[in-house]
Order: sequence, then structure tokens, then C-alpha cells
Amino acid sequence: MNKSRLITVGSAAAVLALTAGAASAASSMITSKDIRDGAVHRADLSKGVVRDLDKAQGLNGPIYRIAHYDGGASGTAVATVACADNDEKSQKYIAIAGGTQIINADGDTNFSNDATIAVSDSFPGRMDWTTQTPKPNRLDGWVVRWDDAAKSTPKVNVWAVCVKRSDNVKVQTTNY
Repeated sequence: MNKSRLITVGSAAAVLALTAGAASAASSMITSKDIRDGAVHRADLSKGVVRDLDKAQGLNGPIYRIAHYDGGASGTAVATVACADNDEKSQKYIAIAGGTQIINADGDTNFSNDATIAVSDSFPGRMDWTTQTPKPNRLDGWVVRWDDAAKSTPKVNVWAVCVKRSDNVKVQTTNY
């Protein structure tokens, strides 16, 4: 037998062996129709798959938090709400929305004319009360600051919607 014929026969045998192996592997593959509904649970999945599923779900376990300031806000006041009751747990979240509600801003019983208090700032963050400035790189709560007209505000609520922190949330700034 010549050399080129030997290579051809050997190559054909290799192709047949690979095809047969792939066919038997394909016949032994488990597909979704082989799995009974409800048979696979989160505990059965690898940590990497669970993490990827959590990321794909987006708003995984949102929390709506409200801080009630029954004493109101004095002039140029700052109020905040955290994403959790303690600092360590709060930093596991990120606030994706927030704001404030000023209740009975002018002291009468008419809600419709309470839109007289100006908000200076409203942003995700946490405050350093010793310096009266926002803490750097903290997005686990909401901060609201009012102008001087807030000195008569009897009650204030600050709220935030928080979700579990993810590595794929990036802060981007655009200058205009």
C-alpha cells in the first residue's frame, strides 16, 4: 500500500471514529425535555451560574426605604436614608432612585400649597456628618439638602429604592 493511500484510509478511519463518538455523546446529552419541571433548584447550580443568573435578573430584591424626620428640616438642612439599618449591610446595596416628601410645609392643613420649599440637592450617597460632606464612593442611600426656606418645615420623609450592589454598576459622568 502506498503512503498517500495509507494516509487517506487513516484519515477516513479517524473521521468515522470522531463522528461515532460525537453521535454517542449527542445521544447521551441531557436536554431540557429530560428534566422534570421543578427538579433543578438554585442549590443544584454552581455559584458561578447563580451569580450570572442574579446579574441577568437586574433588580434582584429591591428595597424601598423611608426615613421619617418628624422634627422637620431646618434651614439649609441635610437629611438622608440608608439602604439598610447598619453601615456594613447598607454597603451591599446601591440606591437607584430617591427623593423627599415635605409634609405640611407651611404649617396649615392644606396639602395643595406645600410646594414652596426648594430642594437644593437630591442624589445617591451617604453623608459624613463630621465634615457635613458626602462620603466618597458611597451610593448606598439617598441624600437631600434644602435651601433656607426649609426652616419652617414640620415633617420630612426621605426615600430610596435600593438593589443589591453589583460589580457591573459603573458611575459615569458627562460634562456639558
